[in-house]
Amino acid sequence: MRLAHIDVARGLCILFVVLGHNPALTHPDSLSNACLAVFRMPLLFFIAGTFFRANIPFGTLMLDKAHALIKPFLVMAVLHAPFRLLWWDADPTEYLLGTLSGSGTYLPWVYTLWFLPHLWLVFASGWLLERVFTKQGFHSVERMLLLLMLLMLGVWLLPVFWMRPIQMLDSIWLVKGLPLSADILPISLFYFFMGHHFRALFQRAQFRWQAAALSLAEFVGLIAAYSPRTGLFSRVYTDVLGCTTAALAGIVLITQISCALSRWPTLR
Repeated sequence: MRLAHIDVARGLCILFVVLGHNPALTHPDSLSNACLAVFRMPLLFFIAGTFFRANIPFGTLMLDKAHALIKPFLVMAVLHAPFRLLWWDADPTEYLLGTLSGSGTYLPWVYTLWFLPHLWLVFASGWLLERVFTKQGFHSVERMLLLLMLLMLGVWLLPVFWMRPIQMLDSIWLVKGLPLSADILPISLFYFFMGHHFRALFQRAQFRWQAAALSLAEFVGLIAAYSPRTGLFSRVYTDVLGCTTAALAGIVLITQISCALSRWPTLR
């Protein structure tokens, strides 16, 4: 059964991404865009986690997600190729390697679709990690502690594979993240499993003005206190505590807004 507030939340997430990538609507360096960036990608991974089913066979899950996520990325890269190679003099080797990397940092003309191959990797890694959790018999508290450790590892890894020159085949290559954006996987997995863990609460959510007001106040307070900056594509996560708590507060706030909007058919 489809739940209206979840569809609204997904729609709002898409709108926030559009706002953040359209300079005619939101200046890239504006405070509003910085606030949106704190929670929009965490929200995307959180929502994805609520749809994660670990009891599906691994091969079936990967094939289904490849159709939904990898195929659109490759189609857009192929459609762009004639224009970039013939009219904009793009290097064919770089374009091919960029496409195969599945990372927008190596294929700048479709960089806004970087999250599609990465989300495929998140589902694959999430399935494997859930198997480990289940086999080891980890309970909620143990899982949360491990996920927090994973998050901190991810923040530590951000500069390791970002804008690092390496020498290969007598040439200097600039490393701009790992294929499929695997270097940010620990961070995205944290929010993915938050969505998976709190799926029932998210599905049963109802609008409560107290919850909306509290999450808004918390979000604004955290922005004022920490000035967090989050940009997974550009490998920015300025403060583990500030960025994470602000992102979670933003997710709760958007959930409440979605529940409110879903009450009115026209707005929904």
